[in-house]
Amino acid sequence: MIYFTPKGSTPADRHHKAETLVDTIADESYSMTLAVSLGNIRTLIEHPGSMTHSAIPPEEQVKRGMDPGGVRLSIGLEKAEDIIGDLSSALKRMK
Repeated sequence: MIYFTPKGSTPADRHHKAETLVDTIADESYSMTLAVSLGNIRTLIEHPGSMTHSAIPPEEQVKRGMDPGGVRLSIGLEKAEDIIGDLSSALKRMK
C-alpha cells in the first residue's frame, strides 16, 4: 500500500491534480484499475477526495484531517516496470 499527495498550493489544487492523475490512469493505464477496494491481485488506485469522500468539499476535508489530494495505490502482482511506466506517464500529464 502506498499513499501520496501531489504537490499543490491549495487543497483544491491538490484535489484537482490527484483527480487528473487517477482519471488519466483510468483511461490509459495498462497495469492499474481505478477502484475503491483494497484487496485484489491487480494494482488498484483510488482518489478518496473525488471518490468515496466526493460529497465533502476540499476545504472541509482539510478541516476533518484529510488531504483532498491524497491518492491510495494498492500494489498487485503486475510487473513492476508496467506499474512504474503507467504512473510515470500519468504524472507527466499532470505537469
